[in-house]
Amino acid sequence: MAAIGMQYPVWAELTGESNHTPTYGTGLVLGRAVNANLSWEKDDSELYGDDAVAETDGSITGYTLDIGTTELEEAKEAAVLGFQKVGETDEYEITDDSAPYGGFGYIRVLKRRGVRLYKAVWYPKLQFTAGNETDNTKQRQISWGTPTISGKGLAVYDDATGKAKYRKQQVFTTLAAAKTYLNGKANIT
Repeated sequence: MAAIGMQYPVWAELTGESNHTPTYGTGLVLGRAVNANLSWEKDDSELYGDDAVAETDGSITGYTLDIGTTELEEAKEAAVLGFQKVGETDEYEITDDSAPYGGFGYIRVLKRRGVRLYKAVWYPKLQFTAGNETDNTKQRQISWGTPTISGKGLAVYDDATGKAKYRKQQVFTTLAAAKTYLNGKANIT
């Protein structure tokens, strides 16, 4: 199955964890998706015995998720990154406050044996930080600058198994069904 696109980045602030199950406030669509880069963190420890590797682990311990969008409007940037709005003005301040925890998802557009499918991906708990910014003067051709935010993923333990969970995903045959799935996860009506 080949990934041929990405759409519909959504986010919702984590408002609580009841029995380790996350609950979210009202979610929002962050803009138009440009790219996503996921790096899994793994426990790659090895146990040696008799001068050779006897056991390995390789379990996931977290992840980093970098997300690019065409635009991240100020109010959405403030919600995701914890920036502070100054009174009733349109001014925002970047402070030393930590960004809130939240859930994040998007849709991977796939092609499998000639059929287009939509994989909705949901990360139930992560904390975003602001990405680096680069600005350039306009030249003969526009050099598009788009924002990137970076999320550090944490585990949730949302059932009696005691297993750390980092991502939920489901494949749909229609874009509408994939959006409905993510809207449910992100509490978007």
